[in-house]
Amino acid sequence: MEKNLVSILFLVHLLIGVPLLSLFVTFSAASSDYNSGEVDSIFFQQFFFSFSFSFCDCRVQHILGIDFFKLQSPTLQSPIDLLDRRVQVLSHLGRLNRDYKPAPATVKNRGHDITIMWKGDADEIKINGTEYKLLQCHWHSPSEHTINGTRYELELHLVHKCSQGNLAVVAIVYKYGRPDRMLSKLFHHIKSVDPKQDKELGIVNPGDIKFGSSRKYYRYLGSLTVPPCTEGVIWTIVKKVRTVSKEQVRALREAVHDGFEANARPIQPLDGRPVYQYP
Repeated sequence: MEKNLVSILFLVHLLIGVPLLSLFVTFSAASSDYNSGEVDSIFFQQFFFSFSFSFCDCRVQHILGIDFFKLQSPTLQSPIDLLDRRVQVLSHLGRLNRDYKPAPATVKNRGHDITIMWKGDADEIKINGTEYKLLQCHWHSPSEHTINGTRYELELHLVHKCSQGNLAVVAIVYKYGRPDRMLSKLFHHIKSVDPKQDKELGIVNPGDIKFGSSRKYYRYLGSLTVPPCTEGVIWTIVKKVRTVSKEQVRALREAVHDGFEANARPIQPLDGRPVYQYP
């Protein structure tokens, strides 16, 4: 139980930058409310496969026809509905600092989405002083997260990993309007990608992914939204809703021909988790 509590405190420290000692003092008084075995370590969740349960409770079948094991007692799952009336505004979260640079990349049809994977060093973002290297980005349509109950047409996920192995995902949601700059550059590659073979893209600049002029963002602790739905992921969702054309969304959907044209996971229970906003 003590190891579980330490894991939770460490992740809250990563999430909002509160000193660990302060967190321990705050939570130690409440530790008696936890019975042994009730709180699973979010670093060491065990996930298995099954032929009879749904894909992370998504009710979507995997490309191979195998349904995935339904999570047992999930508590930190994503996506969620981001409600402004419930968020806690924390100015000390600081601006979202990103330092992306051009690097070699490939495009891949993973069956459930289209993914851009950087093979070189595409650099990083910093969260509370910790560096998270950019690994890949992919799209979901419609959006997975909702904002004040509204589901938008598209959501981009930028997946990062730090040297300790922890994950951080930056999400951007889109509504129909003017074409997105990044998708415009990748449009013909997405339309022609072979599901059986990765396609070399040459140098791709992740800096072409625009976050918008607003500095506001949401942050919470959640999970991956595709198998194995691993928990302990730091989520940052840019509050500014950007635009994408209908043609671009249609291309992303039509590139996936295995039943994942609509590839958004349903909203998951918040279960009392705090959601923060900057500024």
